[in-house]
Parts: sequence; C-alpha cells; structure tokens
Amino acid sequence: MAFTTNDLVVIERAIAAGELTVRFADRTITYRSMSELLRARELILADLAAQRPRRARVTRLYQAGKGFSGSLPPRPSVGGGVAPCPCPPEEDDSAIIFRRVAGVALSALKAVWEDEDGKVWPLDCRDAAHVDFFVGITLTAAQAGGDITLQSDGELDASGLNLAPGPVWLGENGALTQIPPEASGTVDLYLGAATAGSRLMLSPAEPIFLE
Repeated sequence: MAFTTNDLVVIERAIAAGELTVRFADRTITYRSMSELLRARELILADLAAQRPRRARVTRLYQAGKGFSGSLPPRPSVGGGVAPCPCPPEEDDSAIIFRRVAGVALSALKAVWEDEDGKVWPLDCRDAAHVDFFVGITLTAAQAGGDITLQSDGELDASGLNLAPGPVWLGENGALTQIPPEASGTVDLYLGAATAGSRLMLSPAEPIFLE
C-alpha cells in the first residue's frame, strides 16, 4: 500500500513518545520493539521518496565555505533581469531549491513564510496567521532585501543542523526543533525527519492548530 505524509507524522510521534502501539487513520498496529518501529519508519520514508516525482532539472547542494551553493532555477530579479545560476554536472536529485528576497536579516537553516511580494520572513510556531504560507528552509544568510536560497522538499544536508535522528518540527522564530509543540494557540508543523546529525529529509505535513 502507498503511505502518506500523515502516516509518517503518526509514526514519528510514536517514536518520540517511546510508544509501540501506533494508531493510523485506518488501522492500529502494535510493534514488537523500537527497532521494528524504526524499520517501519524507514519503509514509510522510502515509499514517500518513491512517490515523489523525479525532475529532469538537477539540483545539487554542496558546501562552499560559508553558506551553501548549488544549481538554482533562475528567477526575475527586482530590476526585471534574469539571474543566472551555475549548474553542476547532471545527476538524479529530488531536492527543490530556489531563491527569494529576504524581508529581514535571516541566517541559514531557518523556517520561513513568503508574502505576496515574494519576500520571506521567519516563521514561528505561535504564528497561526502565516503558517499556511510556509515556503521552506533557508540555506544561506541574507540581509533585508538581499537574495536568499531556500529548500522546500527533499534531502537537506548541512553541518549546522545538529539534529538527533528523529522527527523535526517548526519551533520559535524560525528555529527547527525536535520537541513537538503542545501549548494552546501554537501550531504543530511537522517538517520532516533527521536521519543523521547533519541530514534532514524535508517533507512538510499539513499544519495542526492546537487549541
């Protein structure tokens, strides 16, 4: 059967809570051990990756001193011209990386939302008004008005992540957190799963508004 992102959210929550009984939308499964539960998560991740359509255009993210560089889809600049982008040798990839304009000074590895003018701003788990406009994670830093590189989906590798293997949620002021929000009035936005300290499988789910 084909799995959904919601299946991944459910199983990630069970792992975070140390529970072996997982209640999916149409069934309840009790796993025999945490190892079996982790294997089930890997199966779901693999299935979701297989469902993601492959793109002919390649996006390769690589470390280049400070920040990150990579092949980016060109977009019109503020002055109406087209910003060229360097492209590495082609090979299959499923990451979605693009550029926007920073509304305020932003550092790398922040969750952001996009306004109608194409500017991005830090997103907060307490900001229910803008969570539906989540657009991705910043890969570079930028001052207000400067171009900034984002990733919205796929495998994100960055040494600055410093994550433990497991689920990742939106935190405060654009931060990534591995503690799910629980306070009333906050938003539970699952962003994906860390498979290593510097690797995040970015696959955002629908936000859940907590009351």
